Amino acid sequence: MDGKSSVTPAAQLRRSRVKVVAAAVAMTRGNQRELARQKNMKKQSNSVKGKRRDDGLSAAARKQRDSEIMQQKQKKANEKKEEPK
Repeated sequence: MDGKSSVTPAAQLRRSRVKVVAAAVAMTRGNQRELARQKNMKKQSNSVKGKRRDDGLSAAARKQRDSEIMQQKQKKANEKKEEPK
């Protein structure tokens, strides 16, 4: 042997096939990742989480409504606490 690697042509062919297959898989995953990212962005733009719904109330009316709801919840919690076990 004169300093060259002793890799057979068949082994070289197998290595090149592996590289081509790996490249194809990477492209597919990259595309899938990009499609999932786009789908998620669209989904998030349509969601209303964290946004206030327009219920047609003024700030004062909303505050009054919320206050009444909280008072009812507190009353129920206090009644539940006072019940004997």
